[in-house]
Amino acid sequence: MSRTFCKSLNNHIVFAFLSLCNIGLLIIDHIHFQYNGFLLGILLISMANVSKTDKEMTICAVHNGAMWFSILLNLKHLYVYVAPAYAVWLLKSHCLNSGKFFRRLFSLGLIVLTVLAVSFGPFRTQLSQVISRLFPFKRGLVHSYWAANSWALYIGAEKVLSVIWKRLGWLKDVKSAVMTGGLVQEQNFLILPTPTPIVTFLLTFVIMLPALWCLYKKPYVNSKDFIRCIVLCALSSFMFGWHVHEKAILTAIIPLCVLAALHAEDARIFIILSNAGQTALLPLLYPDNLSSLKLLLSLAYMLSSILILTNHHGKPLLRLHEWLYVIPLPLVTVYEVVLHKLLLGDKLPFLPLAFTSLYCAIGITYCWMLYYYIYMQNDARDRIVEDKSNRQRLKQS
Repeated sequence: MSRTFCKSLNNHIVFAFLSLCNIGLLIIDHIHFQYNGFLLGILLISMANVSKTDKEMTICAVHNGAMWFSILLNLKHLYVYVAPAYAVWLLKSHCLNSGKFFRRLFSLGLIVLTVLAVSFGPFRTQLSQVISRLFPFKRGLVHSYWAANSWALYIGAEKVLSVIWKRLGWLKDVKSAVMTGGLVQEQNFLILPTPTPIVTFLLTFVIMLPALWCLYKKPYVNSKDFIRCIVLCALSSFMFGWHVHEKAILTAIIPLCVLAALHAEDARIFIILSNAGQTALLPLLYPDNLSSLKLLLSLAYMLSSILILTNHHGKPLLRLHEWLYVIPLPLVTVYEVVLHKLLLGDKLPFLPLAFTSLYCAIGITYCWMLYYYIYMQNDARDRIVEDKSNRQRLKQS
């Protein structure tokens, strides 16, 4: 990945630090014991192969990238959310305008189908049971600890409204601890409409469409736009998917590392997104004897990444309101591990987790909206430049 995108030693070093020393990966893979590092590694291998454009792009590299991504899908099916970005990118950069559209499309399809056949072939008589295990819709909209996404904000609004409705006497026989009981199950909302799996799927897909369309219609074949589209697809699925786990934010953070090393705008998004996303991961280290460790880890990575990226790009990256959001993030963890027990004891045991999810969800939602805006703005700028160059060529001719 670094050889494909980084053209200087400084870029190599910054990318290596941001990705390999990523605190989210350390927490998930080496403490929480859920092995995602090698999956994200395969994602980067695949992205690097299919990003070799122009003279660098070879059929072998593209086929390798398609093969690795197909393997990744069969190792962890939730990576299907970034598959549309791959489909659009390969169609645009590899199949169209090559004079060999059907041949190249057939070869890519054959690779995908071969990997699927090898993976699912042994279970061909039990496919219905396999699919039911892959998509366990009965687990409910959110995890027992909410991921810091739009549904956390949605449930937060539901909780506030239910308290107001109860005070006004509009609600009776209210169940306690709805969505905050720490149970993995389907639950109905009391005030707001209850989302269903099909609604979350359609919402996620529709929200991805503008990014996919822009990638397809961009006048230039630019692999960095492909990486940005991957990040937006990963963020969109994290924001609006069904039963999203908090660790899924790493699917957006890790690919963004390479762009943060190259461009100041991407580095600005990375600082906010990585710190908010990793703060939301810290409650996974729930034993009390890990409290000092997770505070030290988050502070060390936050300070070092901000200093390195600011020095690397030679200018301040965050606006004032963004600093005002990022600086209190360690205090959220302090409240979760120390202050809540001092102030409330055993009362409202889910409040620290809910507060962490809600605060981090604000930052992640902000990053998703801002990055989408930057992506669309750059697309409009590219089209203006393309139109000007076309007019100049017409005048010259």
